[in-house]
Formats: sequence, C-alpha cells, structure tokens
Amino acid sequence: MDNYESSLGITEYLTQRRDPASGAKRAGIVALAAAGIAAGSYLLIKLNVTALIPVLAVAIVFLVTRLWRYTSAEYEYSLVDSELRVDVIYGKAERREMVRVELKKALSVSPCDGSDPGAAQIFDASSGNEERWRIIYSDDKNRKCALIIDGPERVVAAVRRANPRIFSAQANGGRQ
Repeated sequence: MDNYESSLGITEYLTQRRDPASGAKRAGIVALAAAGIAAGSYLLIKLNVTALIPVLAVAIVFLVTRLWRYTSAEYEYSLVDSELRVDVIYGKAERREMVRVELKKALSVSPCDGSDPGAAQIFDASSGNEERWRIIYSDDKNRKCALIIDGPERVVAAVRRANPRIFSAQANGGRQ
C-alpha cells in the first residue's frame, strides 16, 4: 500500500518495524520445528505408531507458518477527521486494530525523547527510526496512555491540522 493523503481530510501512512532480531527469531522457529519433528518422530517410533509421523510433521509445519508471520510487523496509521487509528499488519496478511485515538481529546504531542511519559499503557507503532513522536491521551477508562508513531512531516502536519493546541512548545519550535 502506498502512503496516501486526500483532499477529504483522510491521511494514511504505512511503516514497517525494523527489528534486528527478526532473523534470529526466524532461525529459532526453524530450529524448534526441526527439533520438534525429530523428537516427536523418535517418540512415535518408540511407541510403535509410525503412521502418526506425517500428522506430527504437518502439525508442526502449520504451527511454524502461524508463528512466522509474527516476526514481521507493519503499522498503518489512518487519520480520518480527528481520529487516528493504528493497525498492525502481521506478515502482510493479518490485520489487527492496535489503538484508536481521538485527537480532539489528546493531551499533548511532542517529539519522543526516550523519557518515561508516566503512562499506564504505551503503544509503540514506530519503525524504530529517530524521528518519532509521542501522543499522550486518556483512554476510555480515563487512564493516561502514550502512542509512539513515526514522524514524517506529512503525518505530523495532519495531526497538527486535527488539533493544533496539543503540540508542545518543543514541537512548535519554542512557540506556543
């Protein structure tokens, strides 16, 4: 999907999580699958039920394919009117809604400097790049939450249009 912005006030942005450990995770999944097939086959041979070895192999391959997709994640930001919706897409196949933020009710937006915002829950939907922004908001249970997103100028400008008062002095270049 391409990044998209329309004249109707709809902005979409797609970013992929850069996880340096994803190769190790995938290697671990393959190693565990091979060990599972070997150990299961040995056990089935000892129990003299070798007819179940193909069933075991199919079951392990099925589990590997289910786990494999979770080693790759993309985040899609959709800003419609003043609602920011973040979906996570696993393995380019499975989409789940991560969080929805009503920007009219957000408390603040500022560059993410790595400090603890004191939030009850933190959602990190960034790719891990340096240019990240933190949106502080209250959820339905009135808990303080934080959402960390990538901050390309187009996304930040769309959030600023939705609610300019929530940007911190640091985000406004020292002006309020």
